[in-house]
Amino acid sequence: NDIRTPSKDLTYKITEYIENNFTQDITRETLAKIFNVNIYYISRIFKEHFKMNLRSYLGLIRSEYASTLIRTTNRTLTDIAFDSGFDSIRTFNRVFRDIYGISPSEFKNNIINYTKPSKT
Repeated sequence: NDIRTPSKDLTYKITEYIENNFTQDITRETLAKIFNVNIYYISRIFKEHFKMNLRSYLGLIRSEYASTLIRTTNRTLTDIAFDSGFDSIRTFNRVFRDIYGISPSEFKNNIINYTKPSKT
């Protein structure tokens, strides 16, 4: 039997929703409306389960996705920023630097420096 507390079940549903929609604009208000709870409850879930607020959590998910795109595609950093759900290049650069300790362009240059070009 899988018995979960309502809070854990809701946390799972919210996390799943974010994983599937992080490239969209997501706010506490959006989540509160979708899951029929108030915004303060959303805040509490993030504080208790993730030890960070929604904005930080989204920044982390989006930066991880962006770092994968930087490593695996030749797309521009601008395209990657917007495709990862960031609303501006400035926010992308700030959040990415906070998480990785270097800017997206430094990250991209390091990838280029440390990977051998494939022979085609």
